[in-house]
Amino acid sequence: MIESSLLGQIYAVPERPSTKFYAHRKWVDGISTEEWLADLDGYELDRFLHRYLTCYGPATLADFKHWSGLPNYAFINAFRRIEDCLDRFDVDGKVYYYPEGHMDFAKCDVMPQVKLLGKFDPLFVSFADKGWLADTRYEKEIWRAAGQIEAVVLVDGEIRGTWRYAIKGETIRFTCYAFGRISVKDRKRIAAEAERLALFLGKQLQEVVYV
Repeated sequence: MIESSLLGQIYAVPERPSTKFYAHRKWVDGISTEEWLADLDGYELDRFLHRYLTCYGPATLADFKHWSGLPNYAFINAFRRIEDCLDRFDVDGKVYYYPEGHMDFAKCDVMPQVKLLGKFDPLFVSFADKGWLADTRYEKEIWRAAGQIEAVVLVDGEIRGTWRYAIKGETIRFTCYAFGRISVKDRKRIAAEAERLALFLGKQLQEVVYV
């Protein structure tokens, strides 16, 4: 990131290569936001927004703003140009958009499975409204200070806790920080998924501990 900053490829320039912490100051080449937007061919943001909705939709415009970091005025015209190509539905007064024909509601049932999602999984960084993802009681357990997003245990579409691992030699040990009671059956399913992940990492599963 520091190298890209010094080369003028990304926003926010550190004062020197050894700088580890710095704040946003201005565009690297000195131009204003308006000038930067004017340099686009007029359709880059259209494609950018459409790709977001393809990957993460259904989503609201507030979700896209959160994910992209762009102000509303930067993408509202792009949205209007592609709006006719989008389907939509309303939930609790919020409008969710997705590319036309990309949603098969017959396949929307949650698959019965266990997933050990990694830190900063796209599911947890791509939406402004997190209420549909996790109980508000546990938001601080997932979205931590300094922008950290914990790895999450997902059982049958429900967030059941967070997890971490520790590698020692050829073995790996998983620790699950459960949000509530996890049945013996589900613990066996989590252990099976941990075994697969250990195999992927080329390690031998030592144990799965619950705290």
